[in-house]
Amino acid sequence: MRRAKELGCEFGNHSLTHQEMAAFNAEKIKEEINTTTQLIQNAVGNTPVFFRAPFASVSATMYSTIEMPFIRGVIANDWDENYDVNYRSDTILRQTVDGTIICMHDFEGNRMTVEALDTIIPSLKDKGFQLVTISQLFERKGVTPKTRSGYYDNV
Repeated sequence: MRRAKELGCEFGNHSLTHQEMAAFNAEKIKEEINTTTQLIQNAVGNTPVFFRAPFASVSATMYSTIEMPFIRGVIANDWDENYDVNYRSDTILRQTVDGTIICMHDFEGNRMTVEALDTIIPSLKDKGFQLVTISQLFERKGVTPKTRSGYYDNV
């Protein structure tokens, strides 16, 4: 996390226990979000601005309880080892348009996503895309992200 901060990366909240939160009551949702936010603040001093729901599972209770804009983004099933490097890179490149939020997973052993980035990043740059944080994306698009209003795949 310290290295990510040094690189200028932005931190989001993805919950503490990575469960389907849509069935949680407001108290449990607050616990998940507040604990995670506090852990991130303690680790690197940053406060998450955005929330991405585990499994993209959301509910009205989540929208009314979580005071952050919800993001999702395009995905390539890159948490699943059954999807190879080519699938991951082809899927992201096929889905990306101006303003797209790309969601990829960084965890120990996920080498195929790292390898896919060797294709994705240069290909997007060759097409004129710039890689920015989510906050920068909203700013460049002149959009103020809203809470309690759904989630963003594209800005």
